[in-house]
Amino acid sequence: MSQEQDNIAKDLEGILKKTIEINTQYFKEGSNLVSQLSNSNKQKKTINPFQPELVAGAFTAFAKLNLNHYKNMVDLGFEFSKKIINSDFEASNDHDIAQEENITEPAFVLTETVFIGSSALLQFVLDNTKEEEAICTLENFEFIKESGDPNDTYNFKTTFTPQSFNLNPGESQTIKIKVNIGAKVEPGNYQSKVQVLGFEPAHFLINLNVIKKPIKTSADEQ
Repeated sequence: MSQEQDNIAKDLEGILKKTIEINTQYFKEGSNLVSQLSNSNKQKKTINPFQPELVAGAFTAFAKLNLNHYKNMVDLGFEFSKKIINSDFEASNDHDIAQEENITEPAFVLTETVFIGSSALLQFVLDNTKEEEAICTLENFEFIKESGDPNDTYNFKTTFTPQSFNLNPGESQTIKIKVNIGAKVEPGNYQSKVQVLGFEPAHFLINLNVIKKPIKTSADEQ
């Protein structure tokens, strides 16, 4: 049994105990009411037990007893319903959070080191594990530099070959990626999210370590 189910079972057990206590008190008060009426009749034998004053008093006491019992049972019903609703809400939130975590987790990361002013070449294989044909398109977001302002984005020209294609069930497709790095780009790690339309919410990351190209010296040429 899960923790959630165990908590609901404990709450239900507590509410059932309260219900028994309320019913016990209800029958006890009812018995006291009948006993009081009986004693009243014994002490006042000359009084008609159906006289208006006695009937009105008995009816008032009985109505008050039933109203109290009804109120207690309604309160218990609301209490149990509230616990169930809160439990369902928490479970729903937990499920939504788990789904969001799964969605934000990339399927894989393509990492490459590339010189400033050159191009990064990457590739991967996409498998169609579905039972139906998949119509696929690759779209990437602009690159963001790590340890930088997340609002500062870099539009490195990114080419997918092929970018759009169809995959039959069980088929695979190799996708090649070319990312051009401008000559004025600063060194650092740059990352872009790539969405695989047709396999939502699946996505992956391109992580580029951009470095300066080493300068050749006369000693290196020798």
